[in-house]
Amino acid sequence: MENYLIMGHLLQCKVIPKDKVHPELWVGANRKWRVVPRARVERVTHNKVRIKVLDWVVNNQGLNYAETDAR
Repeated sequence: MENYLIMGHLLQCKVIPKDKVHPELWVGANRKWRVVPRARVERVTHNKVRIKVLDWVVNNQGLNYAETDAR
């Protein structure tokens, strides 16, 4: 498959000697693929409890920016 054209790009392959291959190259390759539950991740981030202190910091920074723009 040397110089195999895939979607407008050339696939170029080389043979690497065994002494150049990293010993942990295939570690974890036999694990089963697990799908990320994107709906659950989005739900958790959306329903995250926000801290009032952080809201206060954000509001104060917004006021500071407004004051610097008026000068």
